[in-house]
Amino acid sequence: MSIDSDVLDLCGIGLGPSNLSLAALLAPLDDVEKVFLEARPSFSWHPGMLLPGAQLQVSFLKDLVTTVDPTSRYSFLNFLAQHQRMYRFLIARRDAPVTREEFQQYYAWVARSLPFVRFGQRVGAVEHDGDSFVVRVGQQQQVHARNLVVGVGHQPFVPACATGLGPQVIHASEFGTADPPSAGRRVVVVGGGQSGAEIVDHLLGRGDELPAHITWVARQHGFLPLDDSAFANEWFNPQFVHQYFQLPDQVRRRLLERQRTASNGISEGLLERIYRRLYEVDYLSAARVAYRLRTSTELVGLTRTGQGLRVTLDDLISRQRETLDADLVVLATGYRHVVPDFLRPLLGADDLADVKTNLDYSVRWKGAALGAIYLQNGAEHTHGIADPNLSLGPWRSATIVNSLLGREVYRTGAAESALWPAAGAAGSSADGKDAPLIVSLAKELTERTDEGDELHLIDLTSATDLPTAPFQASWWTVSPGSATQVDRHDAHEIWLVSAGVGRFTCGGETAEVRGGDVLRIPPDTAHRIENHGTEVLSVYSVWWG
Repeated sequence: MSIDSDVLDLCGIGLGPSNLSLAALLAPLDDVEKVFLEARPSFSWHPGMLLPGAQLQVSFLKDLVTTVDPTSRYSFLNFLAQHQRMYRFLIARRDAPVTREEFQQYYAWVARSLPFVRFGQRVGAVEHDGDSFVVRVGQQQQVHARNLVVGVGHQPFVPACATGLGPQVIHASEFGTADPPSAGRRVVVVGGGQSGAEIVDHLLGRGDELPAHITWVARQHGFLPLDDSAFANEWFNPQFVHQYFQLPDQVRRRLLERQRTASNGISEGLLERIYRRLYEVDYLSAARVAYRLRTSTELVGLTRTGQGLRVTLDDLISRQRETLDADLVVLATGYRHVVPDFLRPLLGADDLADVKTNLDYSVRWKGAALGAIYLQNGAEHTHGIADPNLSLGPWRSATIVNSLLGREVYRTGAAESALWPAAGAAGSSADGKDAPLIVSLAKELTERTDEGDELHLIDLTSATDLPTAPFQASWWTVSPGSATQVDRHDAHEIWLVSAGVGRFTCGGETAEVRGGDVLRIPPDTAHRIENHGTEVLSVYSVWWG
């Protein structure tokens, strides 16, 4: 498929919600020559999880465009208006979230409206010939483009013990389309997140076609609700992305793990509905189903036994192992963050965590001066908890548009935030001349590591009467006998050891350090510190760049 043999400004590969958002924001820009390629024959958003009644975990205003361009013709509200169901929607959804099925209809409507979207086009390879990217589709078709944006989604994660066992073992991403028979069968659902909960809810709601037995397995120490509180939602704010991006890798990892319930938790309404259904099954309904809810439990083995399956589980608290028999195992085990096969030769990496991404979502690759590669939904490790979420999709796409064109087409800066003030926010001093000599840097976020050590992230933008600091800072402790993880990042960093003794390793060199020492860490250099003393080791860290 050579498009008039011209070199396009942009080729998009993949068309999930992320790239569909970008395509919608690019649609009004006639001066941008673009095409978006999608392997599937039509738009389809997680078809295996479009279970009846499955709901969004975000507001319908977080659609493809509204948060950056509320006047766009591709908004969800305009979709409702065009289909003459606005008033019915307002009545039907006044107290309930939008269903995924309705958003699937909206997404498909937008995709059909964009003339530069091509379905049934599977990309096999991508090269750069020195002038442009060459995107190969099939055996002979190709597209030439100056820039790429990749949004092909993630691969379902299947534990090694669960592979190659046939149709009785299925990943949650295929559950709705495969529709495996479950009536009268022993079903094990592995995974304590939203997907696992939706599948359990679906199984419990099948009326006269209930399974004989349901076992729901979760590694977490409980079926945890989604943290949808006001301040947790500040993590899904563009200002937090800027804050997070500046942190050292080690700090990012710690914060990310402590924010998981804001993205991986189960909707409270869904948890309540499952509990009510279990109550009805136990006491009110003539149709019965036996069940076991297993938290703090891990799937460690899965084998075939005649017509069924033998499931091996480990209790993570008691360390006891048990086996049980099943007829169907559903794996709600999430997704793997991998680099698409066609992109690996250019990036030289297999895991997205090894890909360095700039603030504008462009990838740092050896040919960056020749053309930009933008990554959609693949930068959680550098941009934070919101990256795979729908909440910031339009803002991310607008950021890419502005970067691609080298001008501000959409406003993406200085977003309002209660926790993460932007530079130049109201009440701030432009040059600091009127600021007092003593200020309170009030925002100090305290985290605790798995080893019990404390990490204090000091937000130097929280003093609103000062200009934004050109660096970030934290202070942290390492207990006797403990050590930090090996860290590596692009920032310049200085450690000031305030108390204790330790062994500092940086770039292959090791030195004994104690209170009063100042340690310099160059960019892109592996480093760690070990406390081999008897007192707590305390370190202040400052980083920039």
